[in-house]
Amino acid sequence: DWTAVAKTIFPNTQNTYYGIIANEANDGAVIDGVTIKDWPGKTSKVFSGPILIGTTLQEGDLFVMKIPNILLIPTAFLFKFKMRIGKGSHRKIADDFTERYYRTPAREIARDIKGDSWVYEYRYLTPDMIKRNTGCCHACEIPILFGKSNAAYNIDDPVSQRVGEKLRELWSEFAYKGTLPWKMHKIEGTVKDLE
Repeated sequence: DWTAVAKTIFPNTQNTYYGIIANEANDGAVIDGVTIKDWPGKTSKVFSGPILIGTTLQEGDLFVMKIPNILLIPTAFLFKFKMRIGKGSHRKIADDFTERYYRTPAREIARDIKGDSWVYEYRYLTPDMIKRNTGCCHACEIPILFGKSNAAYNIDDPVSQRVGEKLRELWSEFAYKGTLPWKMHKIEGTVKDLE
């Protein structure tokens, strides 16, 4: 069972994310024990509405950076991650993880959807994230988006509050108009960096 393997390698990760890792062995994504039969990429090909899809700069850090050194080589082998022995090996695997499980699928969905699409990559690090060395990892933009600190991220500084306001303006504009002021990903391959 790939989910059990994923839980062993990524013990501090919530159940929701094991399905992402186990996908290559299953017929679909598993989210909290429920199998989603069709991949989002397949489903998006028949969706005709506009979408806004985003990733963070270092999505994979949440999953990879705390893997014990002794498990890095087996992890890289098991999941066919790009690997560098020695210093920088966690970074190399985390970047490959980000590309394979987040960035590439998100951009494929944006490219293949019937409707219009806009893509962003979130890159802002709060002072708290810098202090805690978490990187710009998976879901780190959620507290910024909703303007509330949580147990994982403190966003009470003025710059983080302004970034949150800009992110809410962006999402609100898209929700209201169904369009954004930068070129569509589907046509131009444009990815807007949000810092």
